[in-house]
Amino acid sequence: MHDLPAGYDFRTYERWFLDFTQGYLQGSDFDTANIRIKINHTLRVLGFARQITKNLKLTPVLQEMAHLAALFHDIGRFPQYARYKTYNDKVSVNHATEGVRTMKQHGVLAGFAPQSQHLILGAITLHNRRFLPKQLPAKVRLLTQIVRDADKLDIFAVMLAHFDPRIPYNKVVNLELKPDPDNYTPAILEKVQARQSVNYQHLTWVNDFKLMLCSWLYDLNYPVSQGIAREKGYLDKLLDYLPKTPEFEHLGRQLRQTLQDALDR
Repeated sequence: MHDLPAGYDFRTYERWFLDFTQGYLQGSDFDTANIRIKINHTLRVLGFARQITKNLKLTPVLQEMAHLAALFHDIGRFPQYARYKTYNDKVSVNHATEGVRTMKQHGVLAGFAPQSQHLILGAITLHNRRFLPKQLPAKVRLLTQIVRDADKLDIFAVMLAHFDPRIPYNKVVNLELKPDPDNYTPAILEKVQARQSVNYQHLTWVNDFKLMLCSWLYDLNYPVSQGIAREKGYLDKLLDYLPKTPEFEHLGRQLRQTLQDALDR
């Protein structure tokens, strides 16, 4: 049985998040801009999480827990960037694990019963995993899937803004991948064509990142998430930034059919 703390008010947690992250807005203009990207990303992920939960039959308590997990899913990004000046987990720390450590250090969820803390922290821990464990409690899986979808939906938008060739290349947001309009890793294209997951660690070119984002369209958990992705035109915008070759045109047709099939179910 999961309950909310007495006198629970989501705005209290939202204020804590804003106060905590405000402390990281320091250093160069480049550094503060990168921190603002993550603050704004988090608030939009929360908005997407609310859109998703509105379309699911959840108890009010589970709904609030999903929103809290969305609010705090990237809290580890702030100490990560302060320490390493990167958002690349491969060369720094796992930001999800760092987020759980930060939450515990500050006692953010102290008002919740241990089993409820475990549920929220579980979703934060797992939100960036390439694959979720097969043996996972149903409620942990549910919250994690909501956060994963909401996170992906905003990462599409964040990255599309930074893929625009008129925007200066940001090495932090682009994970220091090589910017080139034509080069990509054929093995990654093959994985996406085969509907397989792409590993961040195998990315070399910015076009590989775009391909990985394309693969996420197979991995959205809820029809409402697929609907948002289609409504915002994420796929067409991604394809516009990829090479104009028969292979990519074929991939585009395949992905459009995937979105249509999800909406028809």
